[in-house]
Amino acid sequence: MSSSGYVAFPRCSVIFDGTNYAEFVGFMHIHMRGLLLWGVLSGEVPCPRCPVAPVAPIPPVPPILAAEASQADMDAAKALDDAAVDAYDQQVSAYSDALSVYRDDFSAYTQWCNDDARAAAVLTASVLPQFASEFMGLGTVAAMWSYLCQRYQPSGDALYLSVVRQEHALQQGDSFVDEFYSQCSAIWRQLDSLQIVVCGTYRCCQTTRSDLEFQRVHEFLSRLRSEFEPRRAHLLARGRVPISEVLAELRAEETRLRSAGGSVCVGCSAHRSTAPPHTFTGGGSPCLAIDCFAGWYSYGVSHWSFS
Repeated sequence: MSSSGYVAFPRCSVIFDGTNYAEFVGFMHIHMRGLLLWGVLSGEVPCPRCPVAPVAPIPPVPPILAAEASQADMDAAKALDDAAVDAYDQQVSAYSDALSVYRDDFSAYTQWCNDDARAAAVLTASVLPQFASEFMGLGTVAAMWSYLCQRYQPSGDALYLSVVRQEHALQQGDSFVDEFYSQCSAIWRQLDSLQIVVCGTYRCCQTTRSDLEFQRVHEFLSRLRSEFEPRRAHLLARGRVPISEVLAELRAEETRLRSAGGSVCVGCSAHRSTAPPHTFTGGGSPCLAIDCFAGWYSYGVSHWSFS
């Protein structure tokens, strides 16, 4: 809380924009767990019953006797008064116990309401305003989350095939290695969310998961630009190489190509516009590869000489 009394609610690092539901839900799950609010958001921790405060007992009224009351009447009145006092004492004891329970229940209820309000603030801050306006009128954050899931959760074979087509269309293009791997990882996470979860406990499941990871590493390597071909061939020849090791070697190769003036493309038109000209001599046709990183032209030739 700031000095002005304003409470800042940390929104999710991924903002829901209507098209990134699968990615948003994954990040939101981790984010709300970190804030200890996932149970309230998901509805796993329902709203407790609002407790009703116990009613305090009314003390007994002493009997009023006439001045000419007999001793027997006074004894009877005293016995009734003693019984009423004893009953009142028992009621006070029961009231004290009920009041203690009420305070605990009311504290839990108040805490849940506060958590619900905090979770609602985080949720509405983590989606674009036009989507937040659709569910802000609902009573609890669990109802808001349920609406969002029912409204935007993707499902069906059409979606799965659409993501598969996106995966098949992936190419490195102008991206750095790490940027391209992030793009691939985002697609793979979407595919994983639409497929049957492999538990990883049994040997067959472990084998299936290992095969899938190997296949994805192979596809990732096959979609790199042509200047990575020597490193790609080297990695593929080694069999099942962990993705961390693959990325480390590709980063090193990327750095080497940059320092050597190789064809490492980052889509920089300013650099491309300052490319110095080269001339070549010899017969035949050269293989020209535009260097988008430093603006140089590299010629894949076997017998050409530069002048």
